[in-house]
Amino acid sequence: MEEPDASIPAHWAVAGTEAGAPAEDASPQERVLFAYRLHAGSLHRLAVAESRDAELARDAVQEAFLRLFRHLIAGGTVDSVRSWLARVVLNFLRDEARREARNERLSRTLRAPAHTGPEEPSALMEQVRTILTPRERQCVELRLIGYRYEEIAETLGIRCGTVGCLLSRAAQKLAKTRQEER
Repeated sequence: MEEPDASIPAHWAVAGTEAGAPAEDASPQERVLFAYRLHAGSLHRLAVAESRDAELARDAVQEAFLRLFRHLIAGGTVDSVRSWLARVVLNFLRDEARREARNERLSRTLRAPAHTGPEEPSALMEQVRTILTPRERQCVELRLIGYRYEEIAETLGIRCGTVGCLLSRAAQKLAKTRQEER
């Protein structure tokens, strides 16, 4: 049995895959490319098994490697690359599931009741305009046309966390108003 190459950091190597491993002083890009060759397939299988959605699984794997690259560029270190990437993939999928659930609740809250006349939708929109702040209304409108939180944040020049707070507050206000009308 061959001795492991001392120039390969132990946490980057996996048994039987040392060929082509990046040197200790390799660039973050070289390290990420090497990690991608080693782990992308198994991470994708993990993500598909967890999410049952191949497209979401690809997004999760892509996000994991992007975060690894950013982490390394910032001077960070990783003890176990495979574990670190798997944790990012699973966290990404969990966050997406939460986001989907939150969006579904928001959609249910914002769904207008069946109307009988042409004036009712405009009356509903006027009510929304009076209840919500302009920023909340902008977030809701962008979300309803399919923008993601990151896109809303970039469009409005605010942080993603602020987008979530504004949408949550808007949904609470609208739900309260609908309950009071009943």
